[in-house]
Amino acid sequence: MTRRRWTMASTSVAVMVALVAPAQVSTAIAVQRFAVVPTFDHTPLFFSSDDNRRDVSTQASFPVSGEFARITMHVSLDCPAGGCDPWDRYGTIGLATEPGTGDSPATVIELARFMTPYGVGGRWSLDVTDMRPLLTGDVTLAAHIDTWVGPGSDGGAGWQLSTWFDLAPGRPERKAIAVIPVWSPREVRYGDPIVPTAVDAPTVTLELPAAKAFSLRTFVTGHGQGNQDDCAEFCPRTHSIRVNGVRHDTAGWRNDCATSGVRGQRGNYWYSRAGWCPGSLVKPWDVD
Repeated sequence: MTRRRWTMASTSVAVMVALVAPAQVSTAIAVQRFAVVPTFDHTPLFFSSDDNRRDVSTQASFPVSGEFARITMHVSLDCPAGGCDPWDRYGTIGLATEPGTGDSPATVIELARFMTPYGVGGRWSLDVTDMRPLLTGDVTLAAHIDTWVGPGSDGGAGWQLSTWFDLAPGRPERKAIAVIPVWSPREVRYGDPIVPTAVDAPTVTLELPAAKAFSLRTFVTGHGQGNQDDCAEFCPRTHSIRVNGVRHDTAGWRNDCATSGVRGQRGNYWYSRAGWCPGSLVKPWDVD
């Protein structure tokens, strides 16, 4: 009997409710300073027979008041003493809004998704200004890297993760008033004729606050192999989302892997892939 495996498209979605803020005239001038919020600091992520540290979390404190024209998230991966994981691995960093209980995982809103380079470190930055409603006060950040090596392994010792946020004072182009999760990070089976994608990503009905504009942010990356075309991540496909009956499509195909990934890494990083490149951030799909 032949056991079939089906391609998994990993997906997470968050609705960002954005209010376009008009310029306001005020005689009072509030002086704000540039703020830096440190979070992970060379935090080890690894897997060994004695310890599984593929999932880590940390506490952080963001300014409760004030406006920021831009919030930039920085992600840094370094190699531990035993060397970096030699393979390209799936990584994600999000904000845990509700703790897990029993068999139920925590509710996490994904801020960034990346793929580790082959065997070397990396540095990336991304704009998360619209996530300001979440990045306030005391928060819990959760990170995961799908590594299977650790201290003592012949294939490297995993990764060291550092992240921090730069908050530049000023009025943003649009003011986000709420961030509402639709789907937490999950695996969606694709290419299995018995299981439609709607089973893993069912229709969701949301109650939205009054706002002038809405934006839907999605991360979609293809992984796995054994679907009907047996193409794993090397297969272009169109992804669709319907909002109130209106269909929105994206190819999500990355043909820039030769230039967007970390330089000096090993492996076949230059091949185009389904929504990701080794040693690169995953580009969010934003629908306004």
